[in-house]
Amino acid sequence: MNLIKLLQTLKEKGLDESHYVLLGQAVELQEEKLTLMRTANKVLQENNDLLKDKVRRLEADIRQMRQYLVSPQAVSPTSAPGGPAKHIQEISDMTVAILQECLKRDLAAFNCADMAVFLSCKKSDVETALTELVESGLIEPDRTGPEKATFLLTAAGKSYARTLANDTGA
Repeated sequence: MNLIKLLQTLKEKGLDESHYVLLGQAVELQEEKLTLMRTANKVLQENNDLLKDKVRRLEADIRQMRQYLVSPQAVSPTSAPGGPAKHIQEISDMTVAILQECLKRDLAAFNCADMAVFLSCKKSDVETALTELVESGLIEPDRTGPEKATFLLTAAGKSYARTLANDTGA
């Protein structure tokens, strides 16, 4: 039974008008909150599905890399199905620009701030692209360097940057 109808029934049986109005407003607020909660739940469910997809992709990459570590000849890190090659096909223009800049400047290591200056763009755009490149296996964080934000071009990244340079004639 609808709460508004219930209130109407109570009003007919002697519920004071002011109480009826207050209860009606409270019910309407609760219904609005419920609608908002359902919307938020739907958004969270969609985010959860996206995260599950990302986890599955990363787990596949881990399996592929483990296989590569056991037998490098059997699986190439840049061409295995479901491995980094999948990500390479999807990289953005900013990631391509970073790889080309590394090749052009012969950078073995670089940081986000310098790359933003080299490319004359926002640091946040470079950070997003660096995350994509790390996930693709084309760069890796330099864990031995003095700066935490230093990245190294991997062998796959160098190879891919050269391929890009050859394809674009740079």
